[in-house]
Amino acid sequence: MESILGHADTAPYIDTAPTPWRLLRRALLWMLFAIVTVLVVALSPTVIDGSLRVIAVLRHHKPNPPADFSAFMPYSAIALQVVLLWGAIRGARVSRPGNLAAGLANRPVSRRGLVAVFAVLMVAWDAAAIGILGWIVTHGGHAPTLPSQIATMPSDVAVAVIHIVFLAVLAPVAEELFFRGWLWTALRTTWSPARTMAWTTGLWLAMHFMDGAGRALFLLPTGILLGLARHHGDSVRASLILHLINNGLVVLVQLAALLLAGHSAPA
Repeated sequence: MESILGHADTAPYIDTAPTPWRLLRRALLWMLFAIVTVLVVALSPTVIDGSLRVIAVLRHHKPNPPADFSAFMPYSAIALQVVLLWGAIRGARVSRPGNLAAGLANRPVSRRGLVAVFAVLMVAWDAAAIGILGWIVTHGGHAPTLPSQIATMPSDVAVAVIHIVFLAVLAPVAEELFFRGWLWTALRTTWSPARTMAWTTGLWLAMHFMDGAGRALFLLPTGILLGLARHHGDSVRASLILHLINNGLVVLVQLAALLLAGHSAPA
């Protein structure tokens, strides 16, 4: 990997910077906080509804049937990204006091031609991954990443809009600023590009294990390309552009699947 990560990106040494292991511990705590927030947001409506039905029974009233809160699930995912974004901003302010942009590596992209090559490779991998998943499903296999991430778009307009904004905009911005913005920049004060890329990509993949090991496996090439773009572009903007392209393609596929399902449905 060192040959691929040949040139050194801008990483001025900071005497007051915390050790890499303290940075990783801080990142893990933020990720844990984000996961707990997801659980709280996801389970709160069900807990409240169940409590109200128990109270109704205790008062000898007829309880309402259990409500369906599946439409609220996108809000739990949004909560996760908001916590990551908060963590990125807090971390960047600590590592670069008075210069938030520097702490997040928010600067013009270098080696744009090479970053463009990574973007093309990203599109090629997305097309290949979608084709592989589709082949698995059509041949009777089970692809757990397909229903929720590739081919499912909420039919309710309001929920669909929230889904699109989250997946196409909020998720890429929050994840890139956290993993390849603040954390990457802070780790690079003492670690090599290869080691920094390995840890930030590993943590990013670990977060996606919540969606299943299969999804994390399919995201490995994506994570590598995002890391290469971040390093050679010497800016979080480089990996953010690739992440926006990746998630934008997923949204387009989902919209196409929804439209095709609508046309094929019986009148």
